Amino acid sequence: MGVEVSAQVFGIQETLKEINTFDVKYRRQITVDIQSGAGKLVVDSVRTMIPKDYPLSGMRRGSMIKGRDGTAYSIQDATAGVKTFVAKRGSREKTVTFTRYDRELGTKYTQTIDFNARPFALLTASQKNTAAAIWDHSGLNTKSQFVANLDAEGPAAPRAMVPGVAAVLPDVEREVSKILDAVSAKMNVNLKIERR
Repeated sequence: MGVEVSAQVFGIQETLKEINTFDVKYRRQITVDIQSGAGKLVVDSVRTMIPKDYPLSGMRRGSMIKGRDGTAYSIQDATAGVKTFVAKRGSREKTVTFTRYDRELGTKYTQTIDFNARPFALLTASQKNTAAAIWDHSGLNTKSQFVANLDAEGPAAPRAMVPGVAAVLPDVEREVSKILDAVSAKMNVNLKIERR
């Protein structure tokens, strides 16, 4: 589940690629400006949505998933795990056919997998801590006693990432627009910003 953005920028991916071919320092500066402006707004907002105490008392004791390392909930790791990324590449829709060998039957077979297209994203927020991501999104597709307990103690899923980003979305769009206007003026490129 993502946050619906009210602005779409046309030509930014091509412009960033073009800048990178002849002025790598300026391209990096654009990334730093977006991270320190809009990215910092997102990270700070999401971090305020993460509780300062353990969401459930049992989360203090150990792993959220028995036998799986890295799923112990830590408030410090949950807040540190919120990251933003600039200029995440998109991908085209594609179909890949794999040829596999079945050792039991001694035969080859083919398997076809369809991958959906993913659009270019100028700014993306992510939770890198496994336990915090489980806490944030538990209950989106399934219901269990764990989800019922989480819902009784606080908001329903998504608990931090989506509400945190949605809270600062107008400010983020303003920050990004300022940076894009500066890039557009310097590069003499008309970046078309379409508002929905």
